[in-house]
Amino acid sequence: MSRYQYQPLDPEAKTIRLMRLLPGSFEDEICVSLGTTVLRGDRIPKYEALSYAWGSTTDRVAISVATHRHLVLLKKWTLIIKRREGVDGQLDVTQNLAVALRHLRLRDRNRDLWIDAICVDQENLDERGHQVERMADIYRNAKQVIAWVGPEGDNSTLAMETLASLGSRLKVGWDAKAKALISTWPEDTDLTDLDIALPYNANTWGSIRFLLSRSWFKRLWVWQEMLLARSASLQCGYRSIGWSSFGKAILCIYLKPRPSHPDLTVLDHIYNFVFARAWRYNLHILLYQTRNCEYSDPRDRIYALLNIVHQGDSAVGLQPDYNQTPRRVFQDVVLRSLSNVGKLDLISHCEWNTNLVERPSWVPDFSKSRISNHIPWVRCCLGSKAEAEYAGNGILNATGMCAAEISGIEKITLDKEAWSDTTEVELAIQRLMRQVDLDVLYIDGSDMIDALCRTLCMDKFTQFFTPPRPEPPNLETALQYLRRLCDTSQRKFDPDNRYLYAIANYMKGRHFFTTKQGYIGLSPEAGKIGDQICVVLGCQFPLLLRRMKSGNLAVIGDCYIHGLMNGEALLGTLPSKWQYSIIRTADSGYQHGFVDQETGDRIFEDPRLGELPPGWRFKDPKAPVDWNNWFINDETGERLKWPIDPRMTADALRDRGVPLQKFELE
Repeated sequence: MSRYQYQPLDPEAKTIRLMRLLPGSFEDEICVSLGTTVLRGDRIPKYEALSYAWGSTTDRVAISVATHRHLVLLKKWTLIIKRREGVDGQLDVTQNLAVALRHLRLRDRNRDLWIDAICVDQENLDERGHQVERMADIYRNAKQVIAWVGPEGDNSTLAMETLASLGSRLKVGWDAKAKALISTWPEDTDLTDLDIALPYNANTWGSIRFLLSRSWFKRLWVWQEMLLARSASLQCGYRSIGWSSFGKAILCIYLKPRPSHPDLTVLDHIYNFVFARAWRYNLHILLYQTRNCEYSDPRDRIYALLNIVHQGDSAVGLQPDYNQTPRRVFQDVVLRSLSNVGKLDLISHCEWNTNLVERPSWVPDFSKSRISNHIPWVRCCLGSKAEAEYAGNGILNATGMCAAEISGIEKITLDKEAWSDTTEVELAIQRLMRQVDLDVLYIDGSDMIDALCRTLCMDKFTQFFTPPRPEPPNLETALQYLRRLCDTSQRKFDPDNRYLYAIANYMKGRHFFTTKQGYIGLSPEAGKIGDQICVVLGCQFPLLLRRMKSGNLAVIGDCYIHGLMNGEALLGTLPSKWQYSIIRTADSGYQHGFVDQETGDRIFEDPRLGELPPGWRFKDPKAPVDWNNWFINDETGERLKWPIDPRMTADALRDRGVPLQKFELE
C-alpha cells in the first residue's frame, strides 16, 4: 500500500491534526484516522497527548491511516475504518511507538490522541517548525499527557507499585519548591525522617533502578511535554501512576539515604526535571539542567526548551525553523539574547575545540555535552548590560576588562569514578598545595589555605546560603581537613567525604591555575599559560580568552577565579560588614543577596552600587528585586528590566574609572 499523503495545515488558522486510535485487541493491525481541528481558547477538543521516546528509526512498523477532511470538533468524527476499505495509505512508525499504540488501544471504543510522529508531517520542514511552536498549546490543552516509558519488563510492575504506594503516602509543597516531606499517615514518622533509609530490599531497589534508567527519562522533549501538562500520568505496560505521586516518590528517594549505585545517579536529573514545574528557568539554566538529555536533531537542543523558559528570557519569541543549520540556530540564539535583553551569558557554554572551522569560538555547540560542570551562583558582571555588536564574518565586538593572566597551570585529571574513591582526590589536593605558598596571604588579605579551600569547590559551602543548606560541605570542617592533609605528622584521619565529593564535581574537566596578579582558580581543560581571564559586560561568568594569530581573541570557556566572582573586578570589594550570600526568599526560592554580619539584616541590592542616577527609579520600590521589577527613567521614558541596572552600564562603569576595553571575538 502507498504511503499516506498529508494534506497541508494552515498555520494562520492555528490548525493541528488529531489522531483517532481505532479499537482492537493487542494483536490486531493498528488502524488510525486523522483529522484537522482548530485549537484555540473557545474551541478545545478533548484529546490526550502522548510523550514517548521514538527509539530506533530502523525496522519500522506500518500502520493504516484514513483521513477525515478538516472537521472542526473531534466529537463529530465518525468511524470509517472497520475493514481495509477506506484506507488512504500507510505510515511507518518506530517499534517503540507501535508497542505504545497496542497498549493504549481500547477494545471497545476509540481513543483520541495527539502524537507528534503521526500528527505532524515530519518530512515537511516548514510544518515541523510551526507545529513545534504550537506544542505548548497542544500539551497544555490536552485533558491528559501520557508518559509512555515502555512495556513491562525488568520487574517494572514491582517498581511501579512501589513508587505509587510511596507517593500516595506523602504530601509536598510543589508551588513553593519545598523539600519537606509530610506523611499522610501521622504514625509513619520513619517515612519523613531524612536520616532513615526506605525499607526496600535489593530486588525492589533494582526494579526502581531499571525503571528510571529507561530511555524516556533521558529524552529532551519530555521536559516541555510534562511541565506544560495540566494532568499527567506515567505508564509502563498496562500500569500507570499519577505524575504528582511519581514526583513525590522521587523526592523522597532523592532526600533519604539510598544504596550507592552509579545507575541511581540519574536521580539528580529526574529530580530537577520533576521539580522544574515549580518555577521557570532562563534558557542558560535550562541548557545546563538538560545537558545529559537525548534528541535526534541538534536544533532541538534549543527548540525543545523554548516553551518552558521564563517569560522574561531572551529566547521567548524565537521561531523554530528547521531550514536553518544548527550553527545558524545557535548563533541566532546568542545574538537574540544580546539584542533582546543585553546579556551574553550563553557564551559561557563555549568550550574550546581545536576543530572550530564551522563556527566562531563565541558560538557554543549546544548539541555537544560539556566536559566541565556548570559554575553555580555566579555574578561577576552584576547587572551590567552588554555593550556588544555582531560585526559580521563571525566577529563579535564586546566590551569588558582583562582581570588577570594565567602564569601557571596544574593539570588535574580525575577519574570519572573519583567520587567513589577519595584517595585520588586527596592526592590531587596535595599536588596543588605544592603549587602555592600556604604561608603568605592571598591577594584579598585572607589566608592562602582558606583561598585554596574555597577555590577547589568554587566556594559553595553550607555557609554560602542563608539560612545554611545541609547538602554542601561545611567550610570550617573542610579547612580543618586541609590543614591535617598538609601536616605530614598526621598519618591517619578520616577524610571529609562531602568536601571531596564536591571537589570531584567542580574540578571535572578543569585545571588549577595561578595568575601573574596573584589570583588562583579553575580553568577549562584547554587553558594554558598566557590566556587572559576577562569580565565581559553582560556575561556573569569570567571568560578565558586567547589571543589568536589574527590578533582577535577566541573564547576558551568559563572559569572560576577566586576573589572576582561577585563583581569585585567592576565595583571593588564589599564593605567589611557585608557578606555575599544566596538568601532564601519568602516563596522558598533563592536569590543573590547580602547579609550584615553585625545585625544579620538581609538586602538584595548590592551595597556598592549607591543611588540610582538622576531620573531613574524602580517601577515598584516595594516589590522584590527580581524578574518582575523594572527600572524606569521618568525623563527619557527608557525602561530596563531587572537584572540590567542603570548603575552598571558601560558609561556608568567608565565614570567609576573601570578600565573597560574592546574585545574582538572570533
